[in-house]
Amino acid sequence: MKNSDQRVMEDSGQIHSTLLEETFYVTSKKNTYYKVRLTEKGLSLEKDNNGTTKVETIVLNDIIGCRCMRSKRKSAGSCVCGPGTSRSQFKLVESAEAYQCYDEFDTSAYLYIYAYTLKKARMKGVKRRERTTITLRFRSFDKYEDNLREASRWRLAIKCLIVGVPVPKSFMSPSHENLESLISACPGEQRKILVLLNPKSGPGRSRETFQKRIHPILSEAERPYEVHVTKCPNYAREFVHTRDIYQWSGLVMVGGDGIVFDVVNGLFQRPDWEKALKELPLGVIPCGSGNGLAKSIAYAKQEPYDYNPLLISALSVVKFKKAQMDLVRVETRNQILFSFLSVGWGLLADIDIESERLRAIGGQRFTVWTIARLIGLRTYKGKVSYLPCDKVPSVESLGNGNAYNEYTKETQISHSRSCGDDLDRYSKISESKSFHDTLDGDPAILDGSSDIYDDNEIISENITLETEIERRQRLDSFYSATSAKSTYFSTGSISSYHSVDEPDNENIGRRNKQIDPLFNYSKIC
Repeated sequence: MKNSDQRVMEDSGQIHSTLLEETFYVTSKKNTYYKVRLTEKGLSLEKDNNGTTKVETIVLNDIIGCRCMRSKRKSAGSCVCGPGTSRSQFKLVESAEAYQCYDEFDTSAYLYIYAYTLKKARMKGVKRRERTTITLRFRSFDKYEDNLREASRWRLAIKCLIVGVPVPKSFMSPSHENLESLISACPGEQRKILVLLNPKSGPGRSRETFQKRIHPILSEAERPYEVHVTKCPNYAREFVHTRDIYQWSGLVMVGGDGIVFDVVNGLFQRPDWEKALKELPLGVIPCGSGNGLAKSIAYAKQEPYDYNPLLISALSVVKFKKAQMDLVRVETRNQILFSFLSVGWGLLADIDIESERLRAIGGQRFTVWTIARLIGLRTYKGKVSYLPCDKVPSVESLGNGNAYNEYTKETQISHSRSCGDDLDRYSKISESKSFHDTLDGDPAILDGSSDIYDDNEIISENITLETEIERRQRLDSFYSATSAKSTYFSTGSISSYHSVDEPDNENIGRRNKQIDPLFNYSKIC
């Protein structure tokens, strides 16, 4: 490990101090060395091949988590040197599992770093997120505990940078040899994430989608969660209205805009709604026919949502990046509702609500029912109230961003009334009647907008790094290479499911299957 005061020049031209540094090599390539540096801005990989240098940087915002692993004991009868041995027989287990699972002949400690980098897609101007796994193999010492201490030092620094807390400089020094303190010092939220899953949303595949596409990302980020499956209409609204929601670190809704609507209105029914909205961040995983909020969040963050909506939404959840959101309060004669997207009335509301009978076909139900409603077009009676504009902003004002200064500041709306009510004669509101005022119509129901999600798979990249294996007390480490397959590792028993038919406190007891990584040494892309 090099001096922590050393500074490195990033691609942006800014200079950042190097927290940790190691030298790695590729097993299958001679005279190829890699200097891996961890700075406050990310991970820098500097390749040196016979004097030719190439630098690749993985920014910190793309890294979602890391964890330490150890080799798993090979099955009985297998031989590493035998002709039938494949690299897939090398397996890893988490360092927290039972000791008898370990391979006592391999004292290496493995650090897996999970990142989702922004890459250019095949289409011009289109970007996408690709999964990249960097595996650092530490084997500079004869004992596993010593190698694990070095890997834990890197894990602690990366975890602190992800969470945004200062890295304890005293723990980064090689003189700090207390392994337990390195492991326990890693920051992290102990509370679970509450996941409310609507099994009927969209085509009805939200359970399968969550387990196959969302759970691996939560596992890589080491975000424990607790899943509750909705049982009936308004279940989510009653759940957040009556439960102690402060036992969870956040609330993630798996479904469409409907379950988000229920949760938002359920929170406002609580007597402590202001505290709940402030302390419980909300997230959404798009699995419904209408996913307008999920796309709006991605658009605000300039993320490539259309290419892989599930991945982008899951990454926003694990990063816990919070932002304020505007809501609309709608008051009718019978109830008060809160909207987070838009207010629909008339044709669009009819299409959204009445197309529920075609839910099995997914987002295409909107197109089919639009044609049906246009054939049998209905008319509605309504009134529109508005404030007259005293002065129209000029083009120069729009260009200078002073459009709002052109409006009078004295005009205010005291209140407005719905169709059929008398307008307040003291308020400065003009009344406008529609063309079909004399016709009778059915009242429409308020609802949100929609969007259709894409179900593309995650494109992955696996980079493996390992240290030199010589029986000396301390050596520099080296780098090894790339695999095209992804590896998911379970968070163990910290996450749970709650059944539709069983009581909420009963665990289904699902345990996540581990997939073996590949030890293919190849060229770095």
